[in-house]
Amino acid sequence: MKIPEGKITGLLGPNGSGKSTIIKAICGQHYPSEGKLFVSDEKGNKIDISQSPQEAANLIGYLPEQSVLPSEMT
Repeated sequence: MKIPEGKITGLLGPNGSGKSTIIKAICGQHYPSEGKLFVSDEKGNKIDISQSPQEAANLIGYLPEQSVLPSEMT
């Protein structure tokens, strides 16, 4: 799958089809058992998520369904 820069892309499927798993893999929270995932930086360089998860994470915007902020924040 290749997602073009600046495009909004939806990931649809039934329960248990792997939507959350692929999002976690893209964000470096889960690693694939096969294949590779890459994120391109501003210059078009490919970053292997499994080798440089923090560098890749700095290029990705992700907002999970459950809040990750402290409960005292309003």
